[in-house]
Amino acid sequence: DNAEGRSSELLKLGNLMNVGHCGDCVDGEFVITDTQLDSFDEQNVPIYELSGAFKASTVALDTLQQILLQQHALGACLTGAGLGGCVIGLFTEKQLHLSNIQDVLQASYFSVHTTHSSEESVFEVHSINGASFL
Repeated sequence: DNAEGRSSELLKLGNLMNVGHCGDCVDGEFVITDTQLDSFDEQNVPIYELSGAFKASTVALDTLQQILLQQHALGACLTGAGLGGCVIGLFTEKQLHLSNIQDVLQASYFSVHTTHSSEESVFEVHSINGASFL
């Protein structure tokens, strides 16, 4: 079934977003040693499923990522070069209630940490016909 396949792919994408952000977290402590890397190779562990240790995030971006996950995002991660970029949250159409998410972000983040409003800073985007999974 195409809907089941799409749902499965979205879950995989969300997981990869979370894994990627894990390596970027400010307080992340994940480091891969050469021995571990060799072990992963021997076990055929897909390297893309392992977070790095880039720590390119900021406390603000980590906070936004956590709020999006608490709002049931399939995945959330920073994008850009980090150190001030932005965070993307992946939601299905059934999950997405932008006004609710904006309210939570406003109360939990924007009113506490910035002078911006969530309405100015949160954007909803949709895939369009012709888009496909990578």
